Amino acid sequence: MDQQPLFYEDWKDALRAAIRSSGRSQKEVAHHLWPDMKMDSAYAKLVECLKDHGDTKLDFGQVLEVMRFCGRFDALYHACDELGHDGKAICKLHACVGIDAIPICRAPGGERYR
Repeated sequence: MDQQPLFYEDWKDALRAAIRSSGRSQKEVAHHLWPDMKMDSAYAKLVECLKDHGDTKLDFGQVLEVMRFCGRFDALYHACDELGHDGKAICKLHACVGIDAIPICRAPGGERYR
């Protein structure tokens, strides 16, 4: 199994790492995200979305779907790092209960959220 990098430059870097580490090609991921598009068009769109300064963006649901499809959660770990949460704890939770578990967490002010 691939090691998680120590840090990511940004969420796009984390998502690129997730795709790379998953063993899936960017074309496969693109076709999964946009099945109605021709594969080459979907691929070009994904490449544009993952550019550091691209104008085309993935929405939050698409980022989640990339992680789900690839079985890699690098973007989630990056988000944990950015928000001051323990990504290792999330990794342990994932290993114990699986991807479909949605833990109930407490925000810094104490309010609950999913």
